[in-house]
Amino acid sequence: MLRTNPSKQWERFGRDDPYYGVVSREEMRGRHDAEARASFFASGEEQVAALTDWLGELEPGFAPRRVLDYGCGVGRLVIPFALRANSVVGIDVSPSMLAEAANNARAHELDNVEFLTVDEMDRLAPDFDLVHSALVLQHIPVRQGERAIARLAELVRPGGIGALHFQIGARRGMRAYSAVMSFAFVHNLANLVRRRPWSYPHMEMHVYDLGRVALILRERGISRVIVQLAKREGGYDACTILFRR
Repeated sequence: MLRTNPSKQWERFGRDDPYYGVVSREEMRGRHDAEARASFFASGEEQVAALTDWLGELEPGFAPRRVLDYGCGVGRLVIPFALRANSVVGIDVSPSMLAEAANNARAHELDNVEFLTVDEMDRLAPDFDLVHSALVLQHIPVRQGERAIARLAELVRPGGIGALHFQIGARRGMRAYSAVMSFAFVHNLANLVRRRPWSYPHMEMHVYDLGRVALILRERGISRVIVQLAKREGGYDACTILFRR
């Protein structure tokens, strides 16, 4: 039985239902009207404002000029970052997501943003004041996600900060459920039960080992981390790990 391909699934989301792919709430499914978009981007502004306040408490005076947002989707966080920083780079696996993100940046009259695919990350230099990812790594298979974490840590400049969000625990049975749902035929049948199109894309969920992530960061020269635990949501426990190079 074939497993779903995460990259192809996210390109399907980017093409067919990009805003739900970024914020997985029923009210966002298929909604691209002005009211829905306003609420969508307002949630991004709130999230970036909260992160900015947290960073300011931990590092008074920290004001990143160059920011990277990994798994940027349609630019929900890139836009508020760009309103604060000199330059922002958004990275995503889906070309369709990036195309929509570029449209949104133009709609906000922003000229200090750049969008790249994951495959183009190798051309980036380690000159970012802030490297950020939220609600993204949980959808990437763990070994692949760990490689992404290593690369993201390498892109933080000396004195810069990394802030990475990922899941670290799950309610009993959730991991087994996610593993079964990753098989294409099982997910297709589930789509029929949920009255969705047979080939509607699958959103994988993965749990990371916090200790392994800490060791990956240590191997990249990171010696100090701060862990902020999040409230359990949807049966999963998550955290944001903050580190400074």
